[in-house]
Amino acid sequence: MSNPDIGPNFMKHLATPEVQKIIDRFPRIPVEELHALAMAGDDPVDAYLATTDMDPKRDDVVEKFKADVKGGNVQAKKLWANLKTTPEWVDKDRIKRGQEVYFRFAEVFNVLFFSSFTGVGSPDFAKILGATGYMTSPQSAFRRIIETAHWVANIMSDDDFGVGSKGWLATLRVRFLHAAVRRRLEASVAQPDEHVKRLVDGVVRGTAIGISEIIERFRPAFIFSQNPDKIKARIDYWSPFFFKMLSAGARVVTGDDFCDFVGLPKRREIPMFHKVLTKVGFTGMVIATKTIRIVPLVQKISVKGRKFAYIRIFTWMLGDKPKFALKHAPTTEREREVRAQLQQRENNKRRAITAAAETEE
Repeated sequence: MSNPDIGPNFMKHLATPEVQKIIDRFPRIPVEELHALAMAGDDPVDAYLATTDMDPKRDDVVEKFKADVKGGNVQAKKLWANLKTTPEWVDKDRIKRGQEVYFRFAEVFNVLFFSSFTGVGSPDFAKILGATGYMTSPQSAFRRIIETAHWVANIMSDDDFGVGSKGWLATLRVRFLHAAVRRRLEASVAQPDEHVKRLVDGVVRGTAIGISEIIERFRPAFIFSQNPDKIKARIDYWSPFFFKMLSAGARVVTGDDFCDFVGLPKRREIPMFHKVLTKVGFTGMVIATKTIRIVPLVQKISVKGRKFAYIRIFTWMLGDKPKFALKHAPTTEREREVRAQLQQRENNKRRAITAAAETEE
């Protein structure tokens, strides 16, 4: 296991004294606890998928699940009972506070959330993102990112959290997606044992937990540390994304007809325009986050405004509700090797059976 002190030590070198004070207010979760969560798996979903013919690339997983519950599938009914049960440790007041923090710093969270540093900065992250179709093409990668952002925004704006709410449905789809990814990764091992299955669970869960922790650790430094070289790098990297976000926002607010009339681009590349918009976006974001921290009235107004806007912007960009389906199934070199080995074993068995039958005759 990696050294659990690496993260805090790295942040001490990166953060200013002011930022370090903020970090110290929120104690780090022990790495042992994170590891236990990463290896926990999702047995109810795995058990259900093992008893149904669901195809994540074809079916609407929620509708298929509902049909199996009505049809009497035992594992589906067990999963349904599990989904309706709220654990005792759930603290709804804490959830509400977390939602408010998210929308106070929504722009910062989303920029860090989409960053290539957190997304493909380690082999495990890259493996999961490849297995889910994130890195098959720029178009599919962008859609996956917006799907995930839509999911997070649904959770953070959900006032109910009950069965059937938007956040609940979106999270159920993600659980099915993760289970499907685990099955794909298991298939890449010729003879998966229980340890391998737990490890696969760890990779999937660890990706989500690791990204979340990195984002929270880097949020204060991102707000207060604006090194000129880093600003330029961020602008160059995030120009296309900010351009799409701001274009989408303008079209949601004013409508397509007006945006077409004034000539707001849809897909064309305009590097200088991108950079200007991104510069304005980052500058506004830094000013806004610092202002929001000290003006309570602005905090409430900004939270309500972002709740209203974010879901609508992401929905417009998707053009449809996110399905979290495995639309792409990239095959790795290792998977091809394992499949070839399995096919060879099957052929050898058939030859042995044929030879034995011929001998008996």
